[in-house]
Amino acid sequence: MARIWLILGAIACALPFHAYAQRRGETGTLAEELRVELPTTTRFGEITVPARPYRVQISGDNLVLANPDTMEVQATLHAVVAGLPAAVPAGKAEVQTKGNEVLLVVLVGDKSYTAKGQKAALPKAVEAEAPEPTKTEREAVATSDLEAKTPAAKVAQAVQRYLPGLAACIDGAQKGKWITDDPRFSNCVCPVALKWQMPHLDAPLRMHQKLVKGKFGMSFTVGNDGKVSQCRVWAGARAPEMEPKPAAAQGRP
Repeated sequence: MARIWLILGAIACALPFHAYAQRRGETGTLAEELRVELPTTTRFGEITVPARPYRVQISGDNLVLANPDTMEVQATLHAVVAGLPAAVPAGKAEVQTKGNEVLLVVLVGDKSYTAKGQKAALPKAVEAEAPEPTKTEREAVATSDLEAKTPAAKVAQAVQRYLPGLAACIDGAQKGKWITDDPRFSNCVCPVALKWQMPHLDAPLRMHQKLVKGKFGMSFTVGNDGKVSQCRVWAGARAPEMEPKPAAAQGRP
């Protein structure tokens, strides 16, 4: 009986220690509370990360950057892990810059995590392409003292706020030479686009948005409630659905 009590006591003592070590470990609470701000758009390997504040988490040997408000993951960066002479009393995250080099350094427990990048610019030609307004729309604008922009222009303006969040997808499309409806392209762009909040409209509107001029773009529908649906990605100068139908298909429904 005494031996059983000794075993139970050892287990009870071990449990708190295990929980404490996990909190300070690779996915610890301290890492979840750390925040950092990139002062410039930075390329980490194949990933381009826009300049903005982020919440930093640790997953294995990676640094995971998330939107500090929504906690939506923005990028996962490979980090070099090294031991520290002594454990830090509280987690710390900072950005160090020297010339074009950018270092994202996170200290948690007795380890340091460093992701190395280079200053970069977002891909060019974040440029909206909306369908031509109808005759009714043109007449409405002309007879209302130009009181408001067309629905397409309103949506195009709203999209500009969200396009920097697609920087990693655009970068991947260019490097991987992704094609129209490529699952990798769709899975990168569309889950993000479906969360966008667009202006409320009087009628649903189909939009075609250039991501890289002459190379890549996306199409989506904005509903009356401003929600995005029917997302599609494409390669080329124009969306496939904007191209004229082949002669053999003319007149078909």
